[in-house]
Amino acid sequence: MIVKISVILMYLLCMITNGVISRKKIVDADSYYTGGRNVGAITSASAYLTTFFSAVMFSLCGSLGFEMGISVMWIGIMNALITGLFAWTFLAGRTRQLSEDLGVYTLPQIVEARLNSRFLRMFTAFVILAFLIPYSASVYQGISFIFLRLFDIPFEYCIIALAVVTALYVALGGNSAMMSNSVIQGVLILVCVSIYYIVFFKNEAIGGFKVGLQTLVSLEGGRDLVALFGGKNFLKVFATVILTSVGGCATPQLISKFISVEKTKIKTTSIIATVGCLFIAGGMYFVGGFSQIFFQKGYLTLPDTTDKVMGTIMYFITNDFFFTLIFIMLLAASMSTLAALVLTGASALTEDLLPVIFKKYNLSDNKKITLARIFSSLFIVLSAIMSIVPNSIISLMSISWGMIASVCIGPYWYCIFSKHTNKIPAIISSIYGFIFMSIGVGIYGMPSASIIASISILTTIIIMSALAFICDRVEANKKVQLEK
Repeated sequence: MIVKISVILMYLLCMITNGVISRKKIVDADSYYTGGRNVGAITSASAYLTTFFSAVMFSLCGSLGFEMGISVMWIGIMNALITGLFAWTFLAGRTRQLSEDLGVYTLPQIVEARLNSRFLRMFTAFVILAFLIPYSASVYQGISFIFLRLFDIPFEYCIIALAVVTALYVALGGNSAMMSNSVIQGVLILVCVSIYYIVFFKNEAIGGFKVGLQTLVSLEGGRDLVALFGGKNFLKVFATVILTSVGGCATPQLISKFISVEKTKIKTTSIIATVGCLFIAGGMYFVGGFSQIFFQKGYLTLPDTTDKVMGTIMYFITNDFFFTLIFIMLLAASMSTLAALVLTGASALTEDLLPVIFKKYNLSDNKKITLARIFSSLFIVLSAIMSIVPNSIISLMSISWGMIASVCIGPYWYCIFSKHTNKIPAIISSIYGFIFMSIGVGIYGMPSASIIASISILTTIIIMSALAFICDRVEANKKVQLEK
């Protein structure tokens, strides 16, 4: 026990120390939130990967893999191709340039400056702030079961420790601390995941890749578990792909990485991020597809919720030392994700909402940084309190990502891809996304959140595109009439 605690404390001390060192780099609000807009390729890719993958993702791998089998690997593959390759190739450069040209550094600010819509700035900022808190709570819950297995003490202690350490290094060092820590966290995740793949397929329950597939197909419902595209679970697989991949392209915590990266490093970052995402997400989802073997063959007893499937398997197949490393890996992934969410939530309040609500809000950079640190800590406290109430991790994540993506993807993609500045397509698509998600979840409940979110995201994009086309035609016709 002493060795476990010592290793974990050393890691946490390293994170806090980096926060103290990064504090010297903070000179104004822009540097606090963007790190100076000159972050290198390896650091940017690491920050992207560690922000995208937390204990929530690992819980999803086990839960969805248990239900849908190896077809869940498409979730990881499409994560890599869409939020990795597509996002960094077609969104990152445009976002980086647009934010610099407009002199802004948050998504709501980009929308307001590009479309001259204060309403959209307030609306998107409010939704981001409100729905990042439950997602942050799901990050806490994602690691709680591993903590219980490792120390056999109430997970509230884990929440308190995670909250305190994250608050310290984020409040002190801002984006610079988060970026620097993400490199350490990224290496740790890659090493642990690589070892875990080997340990997993060498375990007697799996017996190697080929034997594992043969065992999987022999189980009850085995045909669907080995179906390449999910069989009867195709719709759920597709919905999760849309939610985590397309929806991920509109989440502000990932967009902030586009704004922070150095212009000349975007292409390199794209390659590293895509390969890393494919290895981590594609591999972990694929491994999760074999989960049923452990429970149908009697190696393990199914936990009270499928959110705990991956943690239960990890504990079973690893020794005490490696399980401690896995905990640190999940701690690293969760802290990085939480740090990005905290900075995004704090900026939504201090940089987007308060300046609009209070007309005389004109603070110096030092006061802005102080306020950001206070609200960052407050955001962490609220998330920690919410995480104590048990909820489905998948449902919390689906509602949070679904709502934020539905509200933000229309205005964001319109700003990035359209040359016009007509605010109507952006406003209507954003309001539509909010209403659709609210009514859908209200009628069908949290268990259907991922399917509702995927429909909302796709239809929001369609509505925005159709309205943009109509408005462009109308403007073109008016121009022709004036010329006549």
